[in-house]
Amino acid sequence: MSDGTGGAAKTASGGRVTLLDVAKRAGVSIATVSYVMNDRGGVGDQTRANVLRIAEELGFRPNRVASGLRTGRTQVLGLVLADITNPFYPEIAGGVIAAAAEAGFQVFLSHGGTDGGLDGEVVQALCDHQCGAVIFTSLVVSDGPLLADVVPHDMPIVQTVRRIPGIHADFVGIDDRAGAREAAQHLVELGHRDLAVLAGPSTSSASSERTAGFLETLAEAGIEPHSVLECSLTLEAGHRAAQELLDSKMPVVIAGDYNVVPTDGVEDIYNPRSWKNDALLQPAPREAYARLLKQGWTDAIHKLHPGEPIYTFWDYMRNRWPRDAGLRIDHLLLSKGLAKKLVDAGVDKHVRGREGASDHAPAWVMLKEP
Repeated sequence: MSDGTGGAAKTASGGRVTLLDVAKRAGVSIATVSYVMNDRGGVGDQTRANVLRIAEELGFRPNRVASGLRTGRTQVLGLVLADITNPFYPEIAGGVIAAAAEAGFQVFLSHGGTDGGLDGEVVQALCDHQCGAVIFTSLVVSDGPLLADVVPHDMPIVQTVRRIPGIHADFVGIDDRAGAREAAQHLVELGHRDLAVLAGPSTSSASSERTAGFLETLAEAGIEPHSVLECSLTLEAGHRAAQELLDSKMPVVIAGDYNVVPTDGVEDIYNPRSWKNDALLQPAPREAYARLLKQGWTDAIHKLHPGEPIYTFWDYMRNRWPRDAGLRIDHLLLSKGLAKKLVDAGVDKHVRGREGASDHAPAWVMLKEP
């Protein structure tokens, strides 16, 4: 019996529908109803079907908290995000929540900070809520002792993006070292020799692996990097490093997925209406991108194709690729000297149409010979 408010179902007396209510209606024991609700054996098919039918008629909802008290775990996953202002992490959260829902789990979200250093109270709170497991994004080595002290030894842990050694946990991520090696090898094969490395913090396994892979490849090619700049993963640190590179007078291309749609114009997004609340269109990342341009960097694609809808990203949802409902979030920024040598720039859009392709397409620039 639903109360019509969307909350927990109520009995005629106004109380929540319980196992006892279902048992009475079905003419079975409370234990039998419990077995059915927890998908355990020992119950005949006809009895099971009858109990499920009556439970649905009454609007019965299992008390997950009570179940958690009995088992020591609930149908809840804890998810600790490193930086909720970074569009990358809300995407992870969306994926976790969707997958958890399919498996019948809810997700508790917590914010763990930007540059590492977990908040012990955040972790303790998730453990106190008897989460079935905890997913951590962007752990750093210094978090190891905290996890060992606070997280129960039998609670499953999953690391994503970054990993730390010495803890019993699964890891979901990419081979950062191999990816950096491929990027460096591509530059070497193109004939580049005067290279600088803008690296993330060495406390991050992802950053340290990328840096190591890049430098290994340069060393194998007999190339000494012009400089290796390490900075924290914040907007301010990024701006300082970009300014330092610009001031060095080196020929520099800052290329990558910036996770920002610069404007609401058709050259940057097919239609901003359905994306208004997305992190890619928020004022903070747009202002950060504009600050780079004010430093003196040139947006190569925009420079050569002003007003043209040249997109780099098409989401997998809502048939956006066939409709060319794209966004421009991958950018190629040129230092002042290189901007004078800009010949052409574009996007290999056709790559996005390949089977199993990434939702991004490669962006490129063509420069005059020195």
